[in-house]
Amino acid sequence: KLLETCRRYFDKTGRRISYEYAMIDGVNDSREHALELARRCRGMNCHINLIPLNEVKERKTRRSREENIRDFKSILEKNRINVTVRREMGSDIDAACGQLRNNFMETSKTT
Repeated sequence: KLLETCRRYFDKTGRRISYEYAMIDGVNDSREHALELARRCRGMNCHINLIPLNEVKERKTRRSREENIRDFKSILEKNRINVTVRREMGSDIDAACGQLRNNFMETSKTT
């Protein structure tokens, strides 16, 4: 339903759609997932931004391995889908998206 709405939006405005795709190990980062995403986006004027998941210790989910991200990107490119991998910033100091909030919540509980 979302993709149908995005196609209608593009038809009306001519503006490219950008999708943010969080890469989660073993959940949505397989070759099959990449092919499915490429199939669903075929013919759309869109850009996909692959985002390696920022790990938070209370969650069991993990970021995709580098080779999975690289392969996923390559599959999209071979299917003529515009794609980039988001540059990571702040995860080394637990200040990336999701991590900073979690640290703040932990600090608030102890004070």
